[in-house]
Amino acid sequence: MAVIDIHSHILPGIDDGSRDLETTRKLMEEGARQGVEVFCATPHFYQAQNSISKFLERRDEAYKKTLDMYDKQPLNGKMPNMKVAAEVYYFMGVGETNDIEKLCYTDTRVLLLEMPFAQWDKHVVRDVEKLIERQDLKLIIAHIERYYKFQKDKSFWNEVFSMPVYPQLNGEIFEKFMDRLFAFKHIKADEEILLGSDCHNLKNRKPNLEMARGAIEKKFGRKTLEEIDRRGSKLLGIDQ
Repeated sequence: MAVIDIHSHILPGIDDGSRDLETTRKLMEEGARQGVEVFCATPHFYQAQNSISKFLERRDEAYKKTLDMYDKQPLNGKMPNMKVAAEVYYFMGVGETNDIEKLCYTDTRVLLLEMPFAQWDKHVVRDVEKLIERQDLKLIIAHIERYYKFQKDKSFWNEVFSMPVYPQLNGEIFEKFMDRLFAFKHIKADEEILLGSDCHNLKNRKPNLEMARGAIEKKFGRKTLEEIDRRGSKLLGIDQ
């Protein structure tokens, strides 16, 4: 069981996250200070801008640079435990896309899916079904708190979350009282919640899991945090 940051933009120069290796190091140093033991690098994948093969080429190059940096100068005396994946932005037909499994977390069939920032509909629901049933993938739905306000018709939201998906909350949701209530509601409902910092930089989108985990422990106790850690570790095949 490990403390996992399941969603972050720490790889250098590949998206709107870390701009260079120095930023990558600082982001990961801060994450480690906050207790993160496994860093999941999940750069944005936009199908309209990239083929899967081209994206993987760029991502793997950024990942190699990161590992080379830590090979020369370890993080707190050791090579950090990392997994790479992608934050796949929803597109029509994603459920039938060949090679989509190549965007899953290292050595898993777990995909991080960013949903539309608009009213969901039957096509969105069907694509989610196909990813699970036809592609045989497990889905993490990224930062669920960011879509809810767009769902005037809640029926499609309810359909998605009636499926075996893992809702992910961003750490920043615990900063404000009303946002915290949304998070607490989903945690209290015994949903399969996971946590991610979604960190991009050291200014307005910083590592934040220390604060988030503290809020959860204060509200629900240590056992709930351990359940989240155990869930993520099992899902990603982490034995630590």
